[in-house]
Amino acid sequence: MTVKISALSEAVLPLTGEEEVLLVQAGVTRRSAAKNLASVILSGVATANIGAGQTDNLVVPDIENVHRIRVTSTNDAAVVTGIAGGTDGQLLLLTNVSAFAFTLPNENTSSTDVNRFSSNGDTYVPAKCSALFIYDDEINRWTKVVL
Repeated sequence: MTVKISALSEAVLPLTGEEEVLLVQAGVTRRSAAKNLASVILSGVATANIGAGQTDNLVVPDIENVHRIRVTSTNDAAVVTGIAGGTDGQLLLLTNVSAFAFTLPNENTSSTDVNRFSSNGDTYVPAKCSALFIYDDEINRWTKVVL
């Protein structure tokens, strides 16, 4: 059986191992998807100290070449409402390297519309965990990737 996925943002499929998944947008098969995803995410690493409180339109230098942001927050109330400069198809892994969680709110109007996160609700990133997003030019948003 072949399953075709045209958008990666919220696709979750029960796989038994007998299927071949063609990730049309990424142009890879299931067998090579993990290897390709890892090589993309491990290239272009940046750091961001979001402190406490709310950060709107987070600016990351050279964002078009960044695929992973190591995020540090100083308390559990930290919020990032958007990230500036996403490009179509760009994968971005937000890794929480602090002892405190942070939140990425869904469609928060404090950030410019093209910098916002779009998902089925707020994304809570606990300490020592990561969240994966892809930028979609059709909706001009960072959309959550569910694996």
